[in-house]
Amino acid sequence: MTLGLGLVGATVAAIRWGSRPGLAFAVGAGLAWINYRWLKQGVTLIVPPGPSPPPGEAESAAAAIPSEAKPAKAPRIVFAKFFGRYVLLLGALYVILSYSLLPAAAFFAGLFVVVAAVLVELVYELMGHRM
Repeated sequence: MTLGLGLVGATVAAIRWGSRPGLAFAVGAGLAWINYRWLKQGVTLIVPPGPSPPPGEAESAAAAIPSEAKPAKAPRIVFAKFFGRYVLLLGALYVILSYSLLPAAAFFAGLFVVVAAVLVELVYELMGHRM
């Protein structure tokens, strides 16, 4: 959803305001997508999803978890991606603002494509998959 909205937004920005804002929007959307993917990978590896208990058995499943369970060790690449996403975003922002390579407003708009994707998914889920 994020990449699709990013592509549509970059195309609209390029048609409406020119190629540089379209490129800035695409770069922002791409970095937002990378940021989301790395965050999701990091969280999934640090806190792996457990099996879902059948309805009504949630209380007994919670009581069956041993209190002495040791957490699994996450690879170092997970931590590198988890914190590296901030370095990547701040580095891109620094270059864009310092050297005025691309319009900052279009870049920021591209970064917020993830929010638009979440809102579209929310509306889709609330409508009960009737779209």
